[in-house]
Amino acid sequence: MVSNCYTPSKREEAIAELAKYINVTIVGKCAKDSVNRGLCPRGNDCKSLLESYPFYIAIENTVCKNYITEKLMFRLDIPSIPIVMKRKIYEEENIPPSMFIALDDFRGPKELADYLKMLQTNMTAYKKHMEWRQGEWTIVPWHVLGYKPGMCGLCEKLWEPNRTRKSIENIRSHYEKLAACEDSNDSFVQNWVSTSIL
Repeated sequence: MVSNCYTPSKREEAIAELAKYINVTIVGKCAKDSVNRGLCPRGNDCKSLLESYPFYIAIENTVCKNYITEKLMFRLDIPSIPIVMKRKIYEEENIPPSMFIALDDFRGPKELADYLKMLQTNMTAYKKHMEWRQGEWTIVPWHVLGYKPGMCGLCEKLWEPNRTRKSIENIRSHYEKLAACEDSNDSFVQNWVSTSIL
């Protein structure tokens, strides 16, 4: 499910190449046909649709330090395996390594497709990606008391009494430095995709 069709991470190129080796269903604004564009309208739950797929693509729009896409977090209650771009970003945030599949674990799209096909026929291997659900991890709904995502959490912090004050002259350059986002000309996707051409 995707509405941003041209991204700095070039995920659309990686997905297009992966689709040459395994069936990939694109739903939403970026779908090629009107049926898939309207399959899960914005604001709808679509849980039953998502549950019918063994995997879902949760590749980031941009690849930045400490940025984990909402596509991963908002679908954790669905028993399918998310596919992300780079393992290191998720492991640095202590996300269980078996929870997801990362593009950079594979030399290219064909190797990833072969792995996904194997998982679809080998339930023992597939279930290894679900073991984190039996451990110390708990899925908490985003709206529980004490958990405020995004702007709500920021607003709450701004109203805390006795908070420390800090002034940042240029918030954009401050953020860009901390985020350490990869340039849209980063060669990861181009290199990853090119292995299928060799």
